[in-house]
Amino acid sequence: LGSIFPMDIVAVETIDRFWDRYTPILAAAAALGLLLAAIWIYAVLRYSRHRMSLSTELKDAIQRGRITAYFQPIIELSTGRCVGAEALARWIRPDGETIEPEVFLPLAEQSGLVPQITMAVLQATLRDIGDLLRQNPLLKININLAPEDLSDLSFKSRLRTQLVNAHVAPQSIKLEITERAMINSERSRQQ
Repeated sequence: LGSIFPMDIVAVETIDRFWDRYTPILAAAAALGLLLAAIWIYAVLRYSRHRMSLSTELKDAIQRGRITAYFQPIIELSTGRCVGAEALARWIRPDGETIEPEVFLPLAEQSGLVPQITMAVLQATLRDIGDLLRQNPLLKININLAPEDLSDLSFKSRLRTQLVNAHVAPQSIKLEITERAMINSERSRQQ
C-alpha cells in the first residue's frame, strides 16, 4: 500500500530544539535580507541623486553654451550636391565627454528644458555656420521642434529675434515638426 500511495511522516520537535537547530540559519537569512534591502535602498538613492544632479548639470550646460549642434548633411540625390543639413543637439561636458541625446533629451523633457535646448541648438547653428548661411541663401538648415516648443507662445518671437540678430534670412532655417508635436495639442497645430 505504501508503494501505491506516497506517505508522509511527520516528526514532532519541541520548540526549544527547533530554535537551537534553526537559529543560525534564520539569523543568516535575516542578515542577508537586511543587507540586500540596504543595497537596494542605496542604489535607488544613488540613482535618484544622479538623475537630479544630471538635470542640474544639464541646466548649467544650457546656460554655459555647452549644448552645441552637429550637422548631418542633406544631399540632393539627383545631383549629389549638399543642399543643407539637419542640426542635431549634442551636449559636450567640460572634460570633453559627449552625453548622447538618448540620455539628455528625455531628461530635458522631464525637466521642462526642451525649449531652452531648441534655442541653444539654434544659437549654436547661427554662431557656427551663420556666415555660410549668409553667403549661400539656398542652403537650408533643419532644426527639430518638440511639442513643448510649439506650445511656447514666445517661441516665434525668440526665433525671429535670433535670426535678425544673426542677419540670417528666415528661409535658411527649416523647422521640422514631429508627428507627436502635431497630435498633442490644438495650439501646436495653430502655431
